[in-house]
Amino acid sequence: MNFEMILNRLEASAWNITYSFFQPGNRIWWPFLVSAYVIAVAYYFLLTKNEASFMRRIRKSIASCFPREIILHPSAILDYKFFLLNGLLYSAFISPFMITVSSATILTEHLLEKVVGIPDTFLPVTYSFYIVTTLCVALADDLGRYISHWLHHRIPVLWNMHKVHHTATVMTPITLYRVHPIELFLHGSTAGLFGGAIFGLGRYLSGGELTVFEILNMNIIVFAVAILGSNLRHSHVWIRYPNFISKIIMSPAQHQVHHSRLKIHHDKNLGSALSIWDWLFGTLYLPARDEKLEFGITSKKETAEFSTLKSLYWLPIKQSLAILGGSTKTKGVNPEQKSKDKPLE
Repeated sequence: MNFEMILNRLEASAWNITYSFFQPGNRIWWPFLVSAYVIAVAYYFLLTKNEASFMRRIRKSIASCFPREIILHPSAILDYKFFLLNGLLYSAFISPFMITVSSATILTEHLLEKVVGIPDTFLPVTYSFYIVTTLCVALADDLGRYISHWLHHRIPVLWNMHKVHHTATVMTPITLYRVHPIELFLHGSTAGLFGGAIFGLGRYLSGGELTVFEILNMNIIVFAVAILGSNLRHSHVWIRYPNFISKIIMSPAQHQVHHSRLKIHHDKNLGSALSIWDWLFGTLYLPARDEKLEFGITSKKETAEFSTLKSLYWLPIKQSLAILGGSTKTKGVNPEQKSKDKPLE
């Protein structure tokens, strides 16, 4: 990779960041953000039903969605900086090497043709086949994210990378992007591999004629989840679903619980859009009607160490190298595991 290529990639990355809010497919595409906050305003409006004035309820609901103490909190400001810098690194040096759904689909098709051979007859591509494939690809992608997330909580070296995300002490939709570049690569590649494997199998069985139902180049199920308020999962807006729904779909409250410092919440609700995997594999936590949460990792002292851009990038690598080198002085062990029987600091 020569210097000119690096500059070209960085330039393209800068444009991608600029248009992140205007590109369908991004979680922070403006319609997804607007829909999330319409839901939030409606939620707070219902909570203020005892207020006499309609307009006062509206103003109070809008103000509740954008509290200054969260939007301008040092942790949130660090998220904004990390989002910009990580965006440059991701588009220029990470995404070109990731396993995507497209690349995994092609690989799966070729492997099946090589190992099994080309089928004598292909399955007819019906609407039912489209629907099943669309659902299965979305489920496989989400399962891949669950498995990757579980591994990042269980393996100390991976936890060091994932810990970056958990050091946020307040949450906004931009906190979604508070992810170490190494985790970005591993997590995205795992999801792409799972989703692509299922889609590749479907295309192999249909002779390459199969596609999935999409809206603006997004799987229609993924689009539906995003437009129905997925950005509230990284926010202060406490919306919980009835328990029977919460066992299938991840509510904002459930993911906020995942970011809690309390030991009872550790390693819970690891799913992305769906909580069905948590239900099946024993990591589900159904929050009570109103739980008081404090975000961050177990040790407040260590949380404070991740308060600069340099520390977000370098500390996870330093701690992981210490583990790989056999050091016993590292803090790289998952605090959620290390301090099961210790009080919070």
